[in-house]
Amino acid sequence: LDWASNSQSKTFMAYKEAQKKILEKWGIPYLDISEVGGMDTIFDAIASAYTANADRYHPNQRGYEQFYVPHIIKFMEQL
Repeated sequence: LDWASNSQSKTFMAYKEAQKKILEKWGIPYLDISEVGGMDTIFDAIASAYTANADRYHPNQRGYEQFYVPHIIKFMEQL
């Protein structure tokens, strides 16, 4: 699946950018986990170990703990 040319992806990205602009306008802190997570599922070994059923999109428990939880904790501690 080529996300760069997918119309649903483009719609989602526009929606995501609109959300960020609103949050920034009103000074609401946010964490865009997709920008800091670093789970690069292009590699088969990463996809197999860290995504549900190796689907490359949905993190399993190990994926969340490895790539997302540390960033969420750090973000929450800064609030």
